[in-house]
Amino acid sequence: MAWLKGFLSVAFIALNTATACALLYLMTLLRLPLTGAWRSALTRRMDLTIDLWASANNLLIKVLRLIEIEVEWPSEPLRRDRWYMVVSNHQTWTDIIMLQSVLRPALPPLKFFTKRELIWLPLLGLAMKLLGFPYVRRARQTGAGDSHADAGKDRDAITAACAVFRNHPTAVLSFLEGTRFTPAKRDARNSRFQHLLNPKIGGLSAVIAGLAEELDTLVDVTIHYPGEPPGFWEFLQGKCPRARMLVAAHRLSGELRDPDSAVQRAKVGAFVEALWRAKDARLSEGTTARRSSR
Repeated sequence: MAWLKGFLSVAFIALNTATACALLYLMTLLRLPLTGAWRSALTRRMDLTIDLWASANNLLIKVLRLIEIEVEWPSEPLRRDRWYMVVSNHQTWTDIIMLQSVLRPALPPLKFFTKRELIWLPLLGLAMKLLGFPYVRRARQTGAGDSHADAGKDRDAITAACAVFRNHPTAVLSFLEGTRFTPAKRDARNSRFQHLLNPKIGGLSAVIAGLAEELDTLVDVTIHYPGEPPGFWEFLQGKCPRARMLVAAHRLSGELRDPDSAVQRAKVGAFVEALWRAKDARLSEGTTARRSSR
């Protein structure tokens, strides 16, 4: 039965994606002749396609019982009429569906940093571009000059995206590790953490600076799978029955939004280091509990 559940999940997500993209493309055409307040109003409405897509996927998860997600929320309620920066650990493509589905009722529509190569994805690549997702390059391992140039272009792209985000409440998601975690990547990159890769703060500091007046809270999400993180196909077949998600909210002090980029970057680096150490400890506790229960 698992293969049937997987087939139905793929068919549903494909149909859901095509429907949401068709609606988004139509709204984009309607926006072309508009200017000023009318254009801004329709741009806000376009984000509803993200809500519709996430809501439908959440329905799929519940109807087919793909996974049971235990969520721990912060004591202070989150609101859809405010701006948020969201960071999370990243282990599998499943994380994106889970984050969109779980956070949708509490936060504005999520927009996340996207690898530039993904713009060629059928339907989704153009859709994310139209919705203002920041497309960024990945830092190269060789050629320092190229890496610095790419970092500058990424920062420009993020700054431009933030100018659009200021139009209406938005939640910007960044996987600070830059890629999915595996033990092999951890060892190859000499990570300072047991269950995480070293965080990259360039994009995060750019968003905090770009939305300095609107953004005052960072939402930190820790995703823990009791077993091995599921591949996307395994998730669609319902082969990962449970997951835990801890959602914490942290106020961003004025120092973290300092206009002096060098000062701000150093303060953001120290803030994220503490955040990552606490997250690594939580993941270690979850792993220890899993082993003890066997």
